[in-house]
Amino acid sequence: MDRLLVAAVATTVVSVLAAVAGVLWLVCGQPGTGDGDLPELAVGTEEEFCAAFLNPFPLMEDMATGAADFADNQVEYADRMAAAGLPRDVDAEVRRGLTVYAEKNRSIPSGALDDDLSTLDDLPELSESEDAAYHAFDDWARATCGAPY
Repeated sequence: MDRLLVAAVATTVVSVLAAVAGVLWLVCGQPGTGDGDLPELAVGTEEEFCAAFLNPFPLMEDMATGAADFADNQVEYADRMAAAGLPRDVDAEVRRGLTVYAEKNRSIPSGALDDDLSTLDDLPELSESEDAAYHAFDDWARATCGAPY
């Protein structure tokens, strides 16, 4: 009888923890799969997000002097969008898409793309679900803010 009670309590605890994790996933969005350096996606306004989205070359001056390269710029661009945040009511897939975008940009090796765009072929392919999330994000951002270029 005691074993049955312990098993029932353990099952209940696991079920509650799984439910809490599910609620957190829905509220916060799916966590990234990167190296942990990504800024947490903030909750912001469309205006704050669009200001970051419509400035795809935040390190243009540093790139011109050689103090930064394209990879540095892409990381900064994604970080600024993540820090500006997405509105609370944005679909979780859009939120995940920004995380996918940031992770993809972090995989660009420093110095890559400065002279030769063929290094893009060396980047990891997006999975089907990552690609769908990225497109959900990109479609939402362009519909909301316009095109950055």
